[in-house]
Amino acid sequence: MKAAVMRRECQWCHTPIVTHDLRIKYCCKQCYEEAHRAKCRENFRKRYAEKREQELERNKDYYRRHPEKSRERVRRFIQRRKNNATN
Repeated sequence: MKAAVMRRECQWCHTPIVTHDLRIKYCCKQCYEEAHRAKCRENFRKRYAEKREQELERNKDYYRRHPEKSRERVRRFIQRRKNNATN
């Protein structure tokens, strides 16, 4: 019994592929590696964005509970800007 021949498209470069295997998604190893790297980059960006959002929320909570620290932080920021403007 012969295996069925299927025509598919590479998920990375969109070139046509003729295959017998349903699991094949990419035309070559290079396309697979590029797609894998892109997926890893995207996952990293998502994790970083979530981590950054959590950090900002923690900071908001902290400065809400300690308003004097917030005023001090703003005062230092303004002082730095003045110092940088004069230099």
